[in-house]
Amino acid sequence: MKLTRRSFVAAAAVLPAVASAAEIGWKDGHQTVLLFDAALAEGRAFADAGSAWNRAVIAIEGDRVRFGRELFARRPAIVQGVSLQADALLLEEVAREAGYERVSLEREGKAMKWVLMPQLRR
Repeated sequence: MKLTRRSFVAAAAVLPAVASAAEIGWKDGHQTVLLFDAALAEGRAFADAGSAWNRAVIAIEGDRVRFGRELFARRPAIVQGVSLQADALLLEEVAREAGYERVSLEREGKAMKWVLMPQLRR
């Protein structure tokens, strides 16, 4: 392959984006964590489906703020959950403090289905 000035400039332009993507992947974990409210039928079904796919499935229990801080300190790559609206709101606030953002929110009956991921721009 012949190196031209045009290909050199194109590679130089792409290099910072690739480096930042590698940095994001290194800082954040690679694990997907599934959270559920055991009191909700939708939550139990979500947990059963996650267990069938060998995902880390954790019931939301105890102090929601402390629970969220401990979870996000581990820097999972994706956090998906099925919970009541109040729990979804509290966990989202803790996630935002840890540098995460909500990328999906859906209501199904009394349950809220949501997804949190690390912010790409910090």
